[in-house]
Amino acid sequence: MRLSEASAHLGSFSVRIKDEQTSMQANIGIEGRVRTSWISSTAVKAANAMLLTCPSPYEKRCLLQLLAATDFGDGGSTATYYRRLYWKINLAEPSLRKDDAQHLGNQALDDASLLEALEKNGHWEQARNWARQLDASGGPWKSAVHHVTEIQVYSGFSVNVTKF
Repeated sequence: MRLSEASAHLGSFSVRIKDEQTSMQANIGIEGRVRTSWISSTAVKAANAMLLTCPSPYEKRCLLQLLAATDFGDGGSTATYYRRLYWKINLAEPSLRKDDAQHLGNQALDDASLLEALEKNGHWEQARNWARQLDASGGPWKSAVHHVTEIQVYSGFSVNVTKF
């Protein structure tokens, strides 16, 4: 399937989810909410299954880009999750880097290792953007952007101190 076809299918799915939610609002009972929730969770499971079958990181990145723009009818939390994975694969996947100016190595990195590698190599803008994605995911990443700023200030301070 081509990217344009996949995009059209996902767009159609989003419209159907919205239509389903609108029609369910009339039947606001528990059955309507359960049905909409079931549709959304089934769609997420299908999307995750498709991601697992992607034969290359490039195809996985293309699918993640489409999924990040899809409305799963859950208030945007699933799209945010896929957006974070899209950012991560762009930054962390060695085969997708146009050049290795970031010097992140030849292995795929987990969330914390990616942030640390970006900081270590002084890629402050990319580190801050990645930290924003982590902050949006919640959990232990609540103040990742502040952490990047502190590390940058500290590293600048230690560089300046050694110059004297």
